[in-house]
Amino acid sequence: MQIQTVGVTDMKKRLTGIAAATLLTLVMTPAAARADVMFSPFLGLSFGGDARKEAVTYGGTLTFMGGGVFGFELDAALSPDMLSNDSDTDLDLGSNSVGTVMANLIIGAPLGKLRPYASAGGGLLRINIEDPLDLFDASRNTWGVNVGAGVMGFFSEHVGMRADVRYFRRIKDDDTSSGVDLDLGQFNYWRGTVGLSLRF
Repeated sequence: MQIQTVGVTDMKKRLTGIAAATLLTLVMTPAAARADVMFSPFLGLSFGGDARKEAVTYGGTLTFMGGGVFGFELDAALSPDMLSNDSDTDLDLGSNSVGTVMANLIIGAPLGKLRPYASAGGGLLRINIEDPLDLFDASRNTWGVNVGAGVMGFFSEHVGMRADVRYFRRIKDDDTSSGVDLDLGQFNYWRGTVGLSLRF
């Protein structure tokens, strides 16, 4: 258990160092407004909220930015073992994962080669829990929302990096006699990532 904790701590330090180095090495030069399509594969950590431990997460974001500050993005990620405890004395949930597919609006102002941004939207949140004894199935597909902020920066015309922090929360679907009443659920967590940003 100690080895896993050290590994996560090292990853946090490396991700923070990569993000800081990216911001420090990007040259601030004027950039003309242009329409961009970007793909950003990423690696990071899920933590806080209902995450029972800091877990590695990975995925990708496809971003469409217009010539101004508004855009649209599709974000997909998977966090394996996010619901497992590090302690051997806690209940073993077996294999588990949390996956998300979100459609977001994004606002990002180009500042030279850097583009800080904020995004928000909603989509599918998949909670998957496989009981090792096959006594129950707690897996479910549900709706979720997310909000986040980050920064993109480019070393060249087509290659750069992206750092991002997001908050995810499940939407509870309560059936009522008058229809469906959507309310924020209790399941929530944070995600921090760093990755490439490939511009087409």
